[in-house]
Amino acid sequence: MVIEEGSIPGAVGPLCPPTFGTFDDLLGVKHTIDPIAAGKRKIDSLVFGPYHGATKNMQTMLIMSQDDGGGNGRSWRTTRRS
Repeated sequence: MVIEEGSIPGAVGPLCPPTFGTFDDLLGVKHTIDPIAAGKRKIDSLVFGPYHGATKNMQTMLIMSQDDGGGNGRSWRTTRRS
């Protein structure tokens, strides 16, 4: 497995703040030290774009792995025996 720093293409950038904000609301760890500042950063990203606020200093990681699937793209549900 290889873990590298990844980059999100500029054309996808405007989709990041609303997407990450939604996932943060649903799955994220809540900020207990300064929730008001965290909310402000999230709003800044939504209003001013991905290069401001919460997404300004975000780091994206790309994980690549190998498998021995032989080119077959089956899910575990279709190959699993009950």
